Amino acid sequence: MLALLPQDWQNWVLENVQRGCAPADILKQLIEHRVAAPDTSMAAIREAAEKLSRPLPANPLPEMHFDGDAAVIDGHRVRRSMWMESPRVAVIEDMLSAEECARFIEMGKEKLRAITVVDPDSGGDMVHEARRGRFTSFERGQDEFVARVEDRIAKLLNWPVENGEGLQLIHYGPGDEYRAHYDWFDPALAGSALHMKAGGQRVATMIFYLNRPDRGGGTQFPWLSGLTVAAVPGRALYFENVDGSHTVDNRVQHAGTPVEAGEKWIVTKWLRLGPNVG
Repeated sequence: MLALLPQDWQNWVLENVQRGCAPADILKQLIEHRVAAPDTSMAAIREAAEKLSRPLPANPLPEMHFDGDAAVIDGHRVRRSMWMESPRVAVIEDMLSAEECARFIEMGKEKLRAITVVDPDSGGDMVHEARRGRFTSFERGQDEFVARVEDRIAKLLNWPVENGEGLQLIHYGPGDEYRAHYDWFDPALAGSALHMKAGGQRVATMIFYLNRPDRGGGTQFPWLSGLTVAAVPGRALYFENVDGSHTVDNRVQHAGTPVEAGEKWIVTKWLRLGPNVG
C-alpha cells in the first residue's frame, strides 16, 4: 500500500513513522491533503512501520470519556449502564431527551421509503428480504437540531463530526426486522470499494432508540451469548465494528429482532475512519 502513495509522500510517511509520530496524526495529514483513501493511507502507515521494524501504537478509534459512568456534554448528562471491552459495546442512557426523540420522528415520518441494503457487487442500494422496514436520511448538519445531536456524539466519542455518515431514521412496524448482519464493509467484496472511497471503513455504530415497542424489537448479538439490548426511549447502543488493528470484527454481528407488537423507531449513526465525503 505504501507504493500507492506518491514518492514524496512515501518518504514523508517513513520519516514520521521513524520519528514515532502517532498514526492518527499521520493519517490526518494524508486525508487532509487527499493523498489517498483513508484505508489505503492507514495500510501505508502500517507497512512503513513494518519496513522500519517500528512498533506502531494502536490505530485510532473512537474513545469515550466518562467520569465513572456519567458524562456531561454541553449541559446534557448521559449515563453508561453497560460496558464491554472486547469487543467494545456500550449502552448509554439519556443520549436523547424525550423531546428530541419525538422531534426526530416528526421530522422524518412523512419522508419514509422502502429500506435497502448495500448491493455486495455494485455497491448500490437494493431491497432485501433480510431487512424489512422504512427509512429516511438527514444530511449531516442540515439544521441546528441535527447539528447539535451530531456534536454531542462527536464530543462523547472524541471523533470528528465529518468522520460520520448522516443520521438515518428507521421505522419498523409489526413483523418488521433486520436479520443478523454486519455494519462493516467487507473488504473482499467489489461493492465495498465504492463506499470505502468516501471515508473508509465503518469503524463504529451508534443506534438511538426513539420509542419502546409494545413487544420485541431489541438488538441482539448472536456471538455475544445472545446479548439483547432493549429499545428504551433516549437510550443509545454503541459498538465498534473493527478491532485495534482495524480488522473487521465478526463478533459484532447483530440483528434487529422482529417487532411483535407496536412499532419501533430508531436513528442510526455510522462512524467512518476518515472524513465521509459521499
